[in-house]
Amino acid sequence: MVQLFLLTPLYQALTVSALMGLALLWFRVKGAPRAGWNAAALLILLFCVWNTIAGIWATSIWHYLAISAGLFVLLYLATLWLASTLSGMNLDEFGPDAMIFLAPILYYPCLLLIMGVIRLLAH
Repeated sequence: MVQLFLLTPLYQALTVSALMGLALLWFRVKGAPRAGWNAAALLILLFCVWNTIAGIWATSIWHYLAISAGLFVLLYLATLWLASTLSGMNLDEFGPDAMIFLAPILYYPCLLLIMGVIRLLAH
């Protein structure tokens, strides 16, 4: 059961989404909505790293990549919605600090490429 939870992209995305909601609420209660946005971006990066490490052991890599990429896009869009809804602050108010949300878009394909190289070298 633990292996299924750790290696399945859907469970990874749901876990990150739940943590994100809790972090955004926590920082809103603490009066630091900007920190909540930063936490949300870092949690997307956590998904990217977790997902690519788990992908090393995926049985069907193309199936895993298709599901992972789709979930990444949904998680990214859900994060922007959750962050603006739960923090009470929109992306325009976040200002130049919103560039932190570019990191997952830039790093995820690189991490997937590294995962593919590791899989090729392992077989």
